Amino acid sequence: MENKIKNDNEYVYVVVSQTGTILSLMLKFFTKAKYNHASISLDNKLDEMYSFGRKYPYNIFYGAYVKEHPSFGTFKRFYKTTCQILKLKVTKEQKDCIEKTVKTMYENKKEYKFDVLGIFLASFKKKLKRKNYFYCSEFVRTVLLNAGVVEKDQLPNIIKPIDFLSLKNAEKIYEGNLKEYVESFN
Repeated sequence: MENKIKNDNEYVYVVVSQTGTILSLMLKFFTKAKYNHASISLDNKLDEMYSFGRKYPYNIFYGAYVKEHPSFGTFKRFYKTTCQILKLKVTKEQKDCIEKTVKTMYENKKEYKFDVLGIFLASFKKKLKRKNYFYCSEFVRTVLLNAGVVEKDQLPNIIKPIDFLSLKNAEKIYEGNLKEYVESFN
């Protein structure tokens, strides 16, 4: 019988980005951070990323829980988006939990609201917690915490996208133009 090495490694990906939208430029002004948006993906090709952001690329006022893709929507419109992609090693159970959470939330996306007020308060180190309201990095933090991928003390309670870069268990796999990263798979 041949000895086969079993690969039990599972990963999730956190993408922090700077799109160049008016909102992201305003946040950059206040936070002085290089990146002002966060998304989570279950695969390294980023075929489906989940976050809270613009529902429509040309409407700056309507945000929601969204499924994102680097070649569609806001990322397509803002094709010069820069990013840093982090890989986090997870167990199969943790990945299953994350997948179930993001997909169940997406199926029930009308129940969730984009927390524009929360974004600006976070810029001033203030927190307002309302049921089913999230901004992008708060959502990603919540998903990672609920799955047990990170502990509460690993990320600040009032979180900004840039805070994910300090995760000790995250490996940076890419930094640069988001579109170029995705095109590297073709």
